[in-house]
Amino acid sequence: SPIDVVPITLAWVAADGTSPFKRAKAFDEAYGPKTVEILVVEAGSAPVPQATLDAYETDLNGDPVLGTEGILLLNTQATVTRYTQTGVDVVATVKGPTSAKAAIEAAIAVYLQPNAQNEDGTYIHDFGETLYRDGLRDIIFDAAAGIKNVPTLTLNGVAADLVLAAKALPVVGAAPAITMVA
Repeated sequence: SPIDVVPITLAWVAADGTSPFKRAKAFDEAYGPKTVEILVVEAGSAPVPQATLDAYETDLNGDPVLGTEGILLLNTQATVTRYTQTGVDVVATVKGPTSAKAAIEAAIAVYLQPNAQNEDGTYIHDFGETLYRDGLRDIIFDAAAGIKNVPTLTLNGVAADLVLAAKALPVVGAAPAITMVA
C-alpha cells in the first residue's frame, strides 16, 4: 500500500550514510496500475541530488540489468519525485512598534518552510493546501508584543488566500516586505 512506502522512505539511508528525506507522501497508481509515486521533501535546505533520487528508486524497484531485486512488491513500479516549491511573497502593513519588524520577518520565514512543524510535531503545511492569510496574520501577531493590527496583507501580490498545487508546499519567495506604522 502507498502508506507503507512512507516509513520505508523516511528510514532509507543513502550511500553517503545520510537519510536525505524528511517527509514523504505516496500516491497509489499515479502513473497507472501497479505504480506508486513517492513525493519527497529534503531533510536539509538543499535539494537532494537527482542521483540520490535515482538510487532510492533503484532500491525500491530493483535493477534488472544488475539482477537486483527491489524492496517493493513484485510488479509494482515506484517513481520518486520532489515536491513542488511555491514561493510566497508576503507584503504587509503592520500597526505596532518598529522594533517588531525583524521578529515578524523572521517568524514568517520560519512559517514558510516546507518542513515547518507545530509544537506537537505535526507539519504546519500539507501538500496542496490553501495558505490562508489569517494564518499569516496569526504569525505576525504572535511574533512580537504590541502588534495592534495588520491592515494590509498580500500573498504573491494578491489580497487573498493562496491555493497551492496538489504536490506543492510553500517556501519563502522574496524576503517579507513588512511596513511598520504607528
